[in-house]
Amino acid sequence: QVRANVIVVGAGPGGLMAAYCLKAAGCKVTVIERCSLENVCGDVGGAYDISESTREVFHHIGLGEEFDALKGKMEGFTMVNAVSGELFKDAQFNGVFLAGLRRSELQKVLFKAVGEDCLVCGSPVSKVEQNENSVTVTLENDIQYTADFLIGADGIRSSVLKNLFPEEYEKTLKFANCVSYWGFFDYKEEYGDIMKPGYGLSIQAPGSMIGGGVHGDGKEAVWAALIKADEPKHSETKLSPEELKNEAIEIFQHYKPESVPKMMRNTDPEKIFKVHVYDRDPLTTWHKERCLLIGDAAHGMNPFAGQGANMAIIDGFLISTILYRNLQFSQAGNISSQILKKAFTKFEKLRKEPATANLNQARGTADLVLNSGPIKFWMFRTVIWMTPQTYLSKFLFKADAQNHPALRECGIEMKKN
Repeated sequence: QVRANVIVVGAGPGGLMAAYCLKAAGCKVTVIERCSLENVCGDVGGAYDISESTREVFHHIGLGEEFDALKGKMEGFTMVNAVSGELFKDAQFNGVFLAGLRRSELQKVLFKAVGEDCLVCGSPVSKVEQNENSVTVTLENDIQYTADFLIGADGIRSSVLKNLFPEEYEKTLKFANCVSYWGFFDYKEEYGDIMKPGYGLSIQAPGSMIGGGVHGDGKEAVWAALIKADEPKHSETKLSPEELKNEAIEIFQHYKPESVPKMMRNTDPEKIFKVHVYDRDPLTTWHKERCLLIGDAAHGMNPFAGQGANMAIIDGFLISTILYRNLQFSQAGNISSQILKKAFTKFEKLRKEPATANLNQARGTADLVLNSGPIKFWMFRTVIWMTPQTYLSKFLFKADAQNHPALRECGIEMKKN
């Protein structure tokens, strides 16, 4: 057994943010990640929409230069009608910050800051046990780690959640009625009719949409497609890269303009991926004794609010700040359960309502996009077309405003957009 102040389960952006902040505060940290060390900084999903709140956090903790070096800032969104191929809205952000970043590049910043020395990779968590003074994690390879407390940041299918609240783990997981395909490809000027540097892309058709954007270096781009599915249909056998590519092209081949299916055809099959999208109904609580859930482990949501990564990162920052104010990290074994309960309760009070609001917004947007017939689709486009830029910008950044109370608690005052 190896003893630490805290075990962080999950080396995604939320887990690494918590680990970095706690380690900087003098905490003895062990980070446990189920995937191999080589894959910690891999890409999961098309890209992250990273908000101004998250940027402020990176600057606040001393990683602002590293964050800004990633570039990816967007000036607005180009909205295209996939039925006609016509542009129906060029939405400007009016100076509000939003960046499209690959998971891998954001992970590398946090991974380098945390350091490899505290990471344990390559074996999933099988058991979480607690007593009056500590929490012990047993991995599938039978190695055990013990700490004063645990932060579960291991995603929507969290092993920590499954151990703490097995009934809620099963009943709260919901299929989000959509399937996502995404791919990375070499950007060329011939895609400029729909995709241009500095702008996000939103191509919409009844029951589906494609988003995307050009990487900050102008060389690579990403497309990410979402299409309605009434129930998950997992293949009995894994599709080959070529078969998966052909499946995506067949679904979206009628999208206009022609550059939409063309960018799919020009994507390397090895760089095309597919997932069934899930979210979770709100959990009754996010903590139990010496364990706390953050990020998707606590409030898994679909991508339609663009807040999954942002909320996880701010969760990690907030709980670290609360713990730093209430604890003195020295020799492991001296942290009382009452102090932890007070800190976890405060965290949950600050984050649960905003998380539920963003979950509901994400589900509402998904319903609007995925369940739209021709008439509803026309009405949606017309409303977007008629909405003034100022009001549209406020709507687009409404979800990020849910993070402001947490930042205020940490001494960061965000301006109203």
